[in-house]
Amino acid sequence: MVTAIVIPIILFYFYRKTMNEIKRHDKEWEAMETFSEEASVTGVVLDASSYKERYYLYRYNHVLSFRIRCGQNIIVVKKTIPIKNGINLPTVQKGEKLLLFGRWEERYFQVNRIVKI
Repeated sequence: MVTAIVIPIILFYFYRKTMNEIKRHDKEWEAMETFSEEASVTGVVLDASSYKERYYLYRYNHVLSFRIRCGQNIIVVKKTIPIKNGINLPTVQKGEKLLLFGRWEERYFQVNRIVKI
């Protein structure tokens, strides 16, 4: 009698907890593309690469990673874009001069907006 009541309650609890976690991760994933623009960097692209990384379960991000020369410094830059239907992925070519808006992370510059000069 007790198991007939307790087991469905336990299953419902973990189902509800899992659904709330998935919703929270979906909101974080969709908000990953935009954030505050705290700094700007101008430079010439030295090399560029892109790859796909897994975010959570069946959600993926497209990461555009490149290095730019800004004066005497070489800066590593990353642009993370959640992969959704109908998305336009930015392209960066070697030798292009760019104006980048974003924020500094620990070891790289996280880009929010790219302007080609």
